[in-house]
Amino acid sequence: MSRMNCALRWSAAALCAMAGSQLVAIAGEVASRSNSADYPRNASRLVEQALTAGLAGDQQEKTNLLKRASSAEGDFAPARWQLGEIKFDGEWRTPAEVAKHVAADERWQKYEGLREGGVASIEEHVDLAEWCMRQGLTAEEKYHWANVILANPNHHLAQQRLGMREVRGRLYTQEWIDAETKRRDQAKREMDELKPKYLQFCREATGDLKVNREKGLTKLRAINDPAGIPALREAVRQTVRTDAGKKYDCELVLAMTAALAKMPEHAATIQLTGLAVYSKHAEVRRAAAAGLQSRQVTDYVPLLMQLLQAPVEVEVDVVAAPDGMVRMIETVSQQKPFYEAAEVRATNYEVEGALNRNKATTDPARVLSDNMRGANSRVKRTRSRVENQNAALAARNERVQEVLRIASGLNASGSLSEATEDVTHWWGAWQKHNELSYDSMDRVYESYLDETFVQFYEQAPPPSSNIVVESPQMQHCACFAPDTLVWKQSGPTPIELVRVGDLVLAKHPTTGELGYRPVLETTRGRMTQVLRVELPGESVVATLGHRFWVEGVGWRMAKELKAEMPLHTVRNAVLIKSLEQAEDMECCNLVVDEFHTFVIGQSQILVHDITCPQPTLAITPGLLPSTSRPDVVKSASNRLSAAGR
Repeated sequence: MSRMNCALRWSAAALCAMAGSQLVAIAGEVASRSNSADYPRNASRLVEQALTAGLAGDQQEKTNLLKRASSAEGDFAPARWQLGEIKFDGEWRTPAEVAKHVAADERWQKYEGLREGGVASIEEHVDLAEWCMRQGLTAEEKYHWANVILANPNHHLAQQRLGMREVRGRLYTQEWIDAETKRRDQAKREMDELKPKYLQFCREATGDLKVNREKGLTKLRAINDPAGIPALREAVRQTVRTDAGKKYDCELVLAMTAALAKMPEHAATIQLTGLAVYSKHAEVRRAAAAGLQSRQVTDYVPLLMQLLQAPVEVEVDVVAAPDGMVRMIETVSQQKPFYEAAEVRATNYEVEGALNRNKATTDPARVLSDNMRGANSRVKRTRSRVENQNAALAARNERVQEVLRIASGLNASGSLSEATEDVTHWWGAWQKHNELSYDSMDRVYESYLDETFVQFYEQAPPPSSNIVVESPQMQHCACFAPDTLVWKQSGPTPIELVRVGDLVLAKHPTTGELGYRPVLETTRGRMTQVLRVELPGESVVATLGHRFWVEGVGWRMAKELKAEMPLHTVRNAVLIKSLEQAEDMECCNLVVDEFHTFVIGQSQILVHDITCPQPTLAITPGLLPSTSRPDVVKSASNRLSAAGR
């Protein structure tokens, strides 16, 4: 892609490369309205127009509109967030102002001193939570109470301070309960309103006259409201159970699939993924897989990878003793993406009173024969169960692999030219795509079950078991070079010095909310390949798979970045000057609570943490497309790719 100039207004050609001609039209509309008498005063509308202007490269217009929005309805948080401000200790402040405030307040200095040696026990979390409560450090207090609740869900004060109460055996905040109640009520109203309407469409689509059937199918295909997905599924499900519905089953489900394919929302993605794998109609499976093509691969490939399973293997060892005792050891193992899981089941057929048995009335050979028969019977049952399980897994794996080929172009070899049925190759291809690395995939985690049956001389007691399970510890990749600055409350800090429990600046990718969130985990990886991303005034070194937010597009891995792409920061976009490969090094990363993002560098660039991105339709944090564009993100991505060739 040719170099764009770095003035406040990017060229029209750059805009088209960034996000498509639709944004040009929207930006033009913003410019024409900004001087008109009927320019909207609604704060949320002003924020939407500001973000659209920013996507068009007009940073000054964006700032002006955000300032108007922040004053239009008083303390309007979305506008403040987009201006790079956080509500901290009762006032709106920039990250630099927060750092200055924290440095001057002895409460935070004392808090850091109390955490200096680490917080290892639940009692220490309680003590720190109570100390923070007395000092008015709300965010820090919440973090420590959350750790208390994880260890002791019945802790009354923790529940009270977090505003949680038990519902159906689980703890929820009142805010979540209210939101879930509202969501369920709304879903019921939508079901009651839309289901009769969709049932009528289905009846028309299964009628006797072909012309009416086509009209009904056309109406079903035209459905584009994601809120109606449950009603649509239920209407089709009920109809295909009728005699007429059974006759036109495939046509009905294909029409529903066509409707889902036009909806970019994640609810439709989930339904399409299910249809692509589980539908009994090959035409439906292919259509559903094709409907996934316009979506981010991170929205559906993780779902498919979970469905891929390696075959189950069985090994059996039987040992017999002269007194009739038989010991059978079954090892049932299965390869997982990052380790091997093995269940070792030891079954003992023992003989009580063997030394004092009445030789005149007992036959040790018969005891041995009976116990061997029991062991062999168990082996047959195990092998039969595993064979049936493997047959079902193979059939599902075949369907999942076909979806992966159609929807993403991903192949087990990492290319489009070769194929394999080995699921471990598919897992490896996905890891390679995401530039993930793990210390070892040869780990074996075993669970043990020991059962004993005592026979013949005395009544056998019920089986006893002793199960020991060790949970696998996954090895993470790591993504930023040491010395990369991460914005904490106290200001920019080298990433290798960030600790669990530190509050780092984060931004919600969909809502645009800006705030501090606790670090849940820190990672440091092995030597790996990295890229140097040159920006105005600084550079950032990241592994190939680390994700940055590209304005107008969404999350993109470092290996997908190109010169002059606009990266999202807490205020305005910054253009990439160049990219070059740097010397391999050990890198660091974080897991951040709730938002799963953090901010790095003097430019305050938004990046993702080590987890997989959650689905979003936002084209910049805080702005969802207002028009119905099924492939809005994919379209912008394609234009960027085309411009970079």
